[in-house]
Amino acid sequence: MAVPGPLLNVRYWIAIGIVLGFAVGPREDVNFSLLMIVVLMIQMSVSMDGLEFSRKDFTENRKDVFIAFLCCFVLNTGVTILVGLPFINSHPEVWYGWALFASIPCAIAVVVCAIYMKGDVKLALLSVTAIYMISLALTPILSFVLIGNAVSPLEILKYIVLFIAVPFGLSFLIRKLHLKSEPKTISINAMMMLLVFLAIAANRDVFFNDPWLVLAVLGLATLRLVATTVIPWEWSKRAGSGRGRSVVYVSASAWKNTGLCITMAMVLLPGMQEAVLPSVVSLLAENVWFMVMTAKADRIWSEKRFPSPVQSQ
Repeated sequence: MAVPGPLLNVRYWIAIGIVLGFAVGPREDVNFSLLMIVVLMIQMSVSMDGLEFSRKDFTENRKDVFIAFLCCFVLNTGVTILVGLPFINSHPEVWYGWALFASIPCAIAVVVCAIYMKGDVKLALLSVTAIYMISLALTPILSFVLIGNAVSPLEILKYIVLFIAVPFGLSFLIRKLHLKSEPKTISINAMMMLLVFLAIAANRDVFFNDPWLVLAVLGLATLRLVATTVIPWEWSKRAGSGRGRSVVYVSASAWKNTGLCITMAMVLLPGMQEAVLPSVVSLLAENVWFMVMTAKADRIWSEKRFPSPVQSQ
């Protein structure tokens, strides 16, 4: 029996998650933080299923992996810090949220982007793996440099291990289930929907407490996405990188692991409601970005702008 197309289209799932999140809102009898931890671990574990490559793959692609790392932890982190600077004195809690957001790695969904946007899936897998391994040390260091002891680097390390190292291990167990492509895609989409739903529902009130502050954060989150999309896209076009690699560079640059940041902000900064604002607002902006980019991918990475190797010879 054929699987209905909408079930395989993550855009529908994301839209449902957004609507349900605003409709349901916070509930005192629901531990949203715990649920997000569980959902995020399942999502990342399933997404990591199929991470199969050798040392030779890393050797052959080390330059491209390094560029993806620079896109994530230099370009993305740098732009995120810059857009958060206006809040250092006026809204310190918001700045903590921006700083935490700047410190985390890209999303595992970079691989999903590579699939949906016809990018280099193997490069996406290699890049995410390398970035996540490096982030085990780099994320706690960056957070300490940006916000000092406001959040313990050891606590951040604990959650980075929980959300990255543990899913890597679980992915090997999931591999034994031999999930087919369609059930795996539906599972990832469902976890994405639940993550969006829980994040928005738990923090719905923050959108209405100070609408002008929310609009300011939304404007800066949008500016961040524009900069981190256009810069690697334009550079890769001029460098002749090709569509496959360009998709990975853009995705690694633009899409942070927002669900991870929201969960960490809720758990590690429980008394600072505004600290979750940058990541929650960015979650909305990034999902709209994803829906637009996947719908317009063939136009954005057209053959004219990114000619295939055969036609460029």
